[in-house]
Amino acid sequence: MHFSPCGWFCFEEPPGWQAEDNQKAIILYPIDGMGKIEVSSARNSKAIQAEEILETHETLIMQTSLPRKETSVQTLKQGLQYIRTLCADSQQVLLFIHVFWGQYCVYIQLEAPLNQELSIRLDALDYLVKSLQALTVD
Repeated sequence: MHFSPCGWFCFEEPPGWQAEDNQKAIILYPIDGMGKIEVSSARNSKAIQAEEILETHETLIMQTSLPRKETSVQTLKQGLQYIRTLCADSQQVLLFIHVFWGQYCVYIQLEAPLNQELSIRLDALDYLVKSLQALTVD
């Protein structure tokens, strides 16, 4: 189990990936070095509304030059809400995810080359998101 430096959440490191904590984020790298997953977090002074996260999410997507492929919104276990957008072109994939609850938000971004190993990267991201646990409640 990897605990965030802020202490607001934890997650299981995907098999074959190594985590590195720095002051701004947790960066996970696959053993083969192709791509990365970045995990960061924020806390609001009041309960976060889905509309706020959607606006932030859209702003991040507009800053990339990659075309949007799909967006989904759902509720995970323990009331965690989840917004996910996949952007890709013929060479690269970016996957943006916001998981939020109460006053807390975890931002996860996968960057990976578009190649035969992509499904392994997406499985690792899915593993991380499914294992994410909130350690705080409002």
